[in-house]
Amino acid sequence: MRKWIVAAVAMTAVAMTAAAIAQAAELEIAHCRYPEPPTVPDGATATEAEMGQSGADVREYVAGMESSLECLLAVEESMGEEITEEQQATLVAVYNNGIDQMNAIVNEYNAQVKVYRDDE
Repeated sequence: MRKWIVAAVAMTAVAMTAAAIAQAAELEIAHCRYPEPPTVPDGATATEAEMGQSGADVREYVAGMESSLECLLAVEESMGEEITEEQQATLVAVYNNGIDQMNAIVNEYNAQVKVYRDDE
């Protein structure tokens, strides 16, 4: 059940990001696209190799997300005083959505590592 909830949160985050980016097309932020979130295996049934690969995938994902978030900040900064309140709000929403998505994946991975270690 927990894995389903995290997957639903991640998919909602991806959908929200896509919608926000579509709204923000005038902001030219498509190049700041978030990476696809990795699949986190069930710690109760995963092998050591699967957990190791998942850890590498999560680290790669986090690095990609950090780059995307930095990109959004650079877009905001480049707009300077000409940024509208609506553009600012859209950038903040997209940025915060990215943080939420990244935290959900990292938290799920950490939870599954705990399950994996408890089953050893």
